[in-house]
Amino acid sequence: MAEPLDSAWSSTVLSDGNLNATTYGQGTSFPSTWSTSRIFWRTDLNQIYQNTGTESSPSWTNMSGSPVTAGSGVQPVSTTEGDYTQGNSSASSSQSPNVIDGTITRDSEPRTSSYYTWTNNSPTSAMPFDSSLVGLTMTEFRWFMHKYNGYSTSIKMYIYNSSGVYQTSSTNTQPMNNFGGNPNNDGSAFPQVPFYFSNYVIQSGDYHKLVRVNSSAGQNRYSNISSYYPEWSAVVDNLMTFGAGNVIDNDTSVLTKTNAETNPYISVGLSASGNISQIALYLHGDTTETEIQIQTSPDNSTWTTKRTITVSNLSSGAWNYIRLNTTIGQYVKVLGSSGSSAVLAIGEIKLLTATDSEVSINHGHVAISSTDTTLASDGT
Repeated sequence: MAEPLDSAWSSTVLSDGNLNATTYGQGTSFPSTWSTSRIFWRTDLNQIYQNTGTESSPSWTNMSGSPVTAGSGVQPVSTTEGDYTQGNSSASSSQSPNVIDGTITRDSEPRTSSYYTWTNNSPTSAMPFDSSLVGLTMTEFRWFMHKYNGYSTSIKMYIYNSSGVYQTSSTNTQPMNNFGGNPNNDGSAFPQVPFYFSNYVIQSGDYHKLVRVNSSAGQNRYSNISSYYPEWSAVVDNLMTFGAGNVIDNDTSVLTKTNAETNPYISVGLSASGNISQIALYLHGDTTETEIQIQTSPDNSTWTTKRTITVSNLSSGAWNYIRLNTTIGQYVKVLGSSGSSAVLAIGEIKLLTATDSEVSINHGHVAISSTDTTLASDGT
């Protein structure tokens, strides 16, 4: 910097040029134009840069030390989940058994084509179950439909397999008069008519239809509602699975969960190697592990520990942004390291990568310890 103002400045004219020669600029991002004779201080990085390009097209050179190579230094903190990249592969040390967590309702798409034009007790013209329901246990099936005629007879819901063989029927009946509504409206405005089942597991190829009870032979003809928009929804078990793929599905409501074991782990991989500088970890409350290590690998075989973190310092049910010493790698593993048998449960893992240019320009020189558990998530 220049000497303090004294008598030697008495004849100096105050001008942009003279000020530019004696002052520096500062900010949290680089200006689009900058004098080549001035330095610039990045206040967010605590680094000084020189414009080694032209005034109209700056090229920024770090003046704080020797050149930085790819895979080194510490990058700026990002707490914006959208900055992070979702992995395209994942693995876990084990998978916790599936559980049923209550029930959920799966709605159908609105139907606008002919449905009930049957003339016999077979799956002719019956509707298949949606493929998303296959393997789930059904306890209730709800109809929203306009009745075509005035039959007062009771009806049941029947289920047939793909070969037309009867499988089961609802445990209750419903009077046909319970179906009603304005045929000019869509099914969502119609009365809800439920049919109940004794925990029927829906199979691939199953079909469903409504059948008049105690009707005489040849009289199983139930409402041609080709223009009355029937809709339905199924109440099925909310089956929760905990596979490794759940940490890369962009859905924090489902999780990858291990068994209780020593050194449980969950890992993710990028499609290619990159400068990994930070991870976004959505921790789940089912975690009983008390300490984790963040490890990186170039080949999913050789692992290097980058951070050691006490789990109680992280937030469950929220994103945790964990900064690392930037490293070239393709895989990141969250490893339980307490040494005790424990569960690791994580909703999502995403990675923040930087280009070689970003590493060179934006790096910091204060290394983050790989073993110090007292550090904050950002490494400070």
